[in-house]
Amino acid sequence: MTRLKYHGEIADELQCWSNEGLLHLLNDAQIQVRGHGTLSFLNDRTPVFVKLVPLAALEMSGQNYQSTANYFQLPTYYQYRIGSCGFGAWREIETHLVANTWVKSGQCAQFPLLHHWRVLPIVCTSYDDRIDRQRWGNCEAIHQRVSSMLKATHSVVIFLEHYPLTLSQWLRHHLLHCTDPISMITSLETQLTDILSFINSQGVIHMDAHFNNILTDGNQLLLADYGLALSNQFQLDADECQFFDEHQNFDICTVITSLVHAIVSCYDSRDNWRQALQQLANEHHGSNAAISVDLRAYLSKRMALVMKMGAFYRQLLADLTTPYPAADLQAILDNL
Repeated sequence: MTRLKYHGEIADELQCWSNEGLLHLLNDAQIQVRGHGTLSFLNDRTPVFVKLVPLAALEMSGQNYQSTANYFQLPTYYQYRIGSCGFGAWREIETHLVANTWVKSGQCAQFPLLHHWRVLPIVCTSYDDRIDRQRWGNCEAIHQRVSSMLKATHSVVIFLEHYPLTLSQWLRHHLLHCTDPISMITSLETQLTDILSFINSQGVIHMDAHFNNILTDGNQLLLADYGLALSNQFQLDADECQFFDEHQNFDICTVITSLVHAIVSCYDSRDNWRQALQQLANEHHGSNAAISVDLRAYLSKRMALVMKMGAFYRQLLADLTTPYPAADLQAILDNL
């Protein structure tokens, strides 16, 4: 059965389930404890990934229902992946619906299909660890956003295509056992940058393209988790429009940085990650004989970009108003 055929059958089955029936399934699987999990449909033959996205009272009220506006009035630096809860459930749902269109139209298949979504009176019980006011400069809007999630009584429950592995899990196992690691790495980089270039060309910035958000079955890569996604089709305020324009290369820089991180972690487990990268990339002083000359050259060529991204995040944690160095990073990208 083809992928789209499976999707259609699962979507049809889910559409027929009552709210009470779905709540019973979710409670039995204890999905509310972690906020995500796996259920089986089509006579228990097909696993489906389920995620609970808390729905604040403000998101359920009147004109805000299914709105992609920044009604919490969150600062744009809350878009960064340093502990953000995101700008709201409806932006995540809207991105999934757009991704479904890309897959079904044949434009790009590298996204997990959204089978179904439903607003239900169930919430994850483990969101309280997200309150970190000091990290966010005691921003009142962020505090209100997180508080509203903790008080939520409903979630948007999303039912997605299931894939068994994250790229982080797959790569850790395969890189050290691969007979031609440089070919594998360059192929991965091409595939990943192609996916992200596609969504960027469609007016979407993922903003969270690390390897735990990229899924695989060993044959294909799929970009998942749109909790921080930003689109020029959302109802953006002026600051968000400027932020969107300034971050056009953010996804590409993030995924290359993630790939370099993964390589370094496989070959050198020391705590000082930057020192490990510098040593692995230096063919004259590298002490790890397991890494090939080609892979050293790959790391060396991308080291400036990775170091620049790392410096940006260190500065951001110290000062949330730190500007994203888009021009500097683009100059590096242009020479890769």
